[in-house]
Amino acid sequence: MEGDGETVFRHACKLGLEGKRKDPPYQSGRSPDWLKMKNADAPAVKREAEEDWGKERWR
Repeated sequence: MEGDGETVFRHACKLGLEGKRKDPPYQSGRSPDWLKMKNADAPAVKREAEEDWGKERWR
């Protein structure tokens, strides 16, 4: 999927997709080529927020 960030994010949320930049090769571990953004309207994110409500957060 190609396009400007806002449009791609909106379509990815509708389709339940995740992704990364298409040009770099796969590498295990963390990478600036894979930045996860959560869709706040997704059921899993809402459930996580409800379950974590009131729990102390470690930083």
